[in-house]
Amino acid sequence: PDVLLQRYIDRWIYLFGLGRWRITWDIVDGPIDHEQPVARNDYIVRRSGHRSAHIRFDRAQLHSPTQIENAVIHELLHLFDHGIANDAHKLITKLEAPLRRVRKRASR
Repeated sequence: PDVLLQRYIDRWIYLFGLGRWRITWDIVDGPIDHEQPVARNDYIVRRSGHRSAHIRFDRAQLHSPTQIENAVIHELLHLFDHGIANDAHKLITKLEAPLRRVRKRASR
């Protein structure tokens, strides 16, 4: 899963236009927490503009390339929800530009 994770992370960072983020990741050999998610994303946006994220993936739950890519997409999408709480409309508005960027970059 390590090679696939790196490939998908690189691809989706580019497609989503997240190049300004410092994104690190690792795979853990045990549950991430008591809810046993596939992954956990700890990210921070500082007032200075510095953006960083560290994503931990649970090795036991990475079964297929599709599941790995879905986990990567899911965790990277969390980087767009900073500061919007549970306001779905704000999230949709915030995702409009990145999704247009994905379409343009994917068609190259």
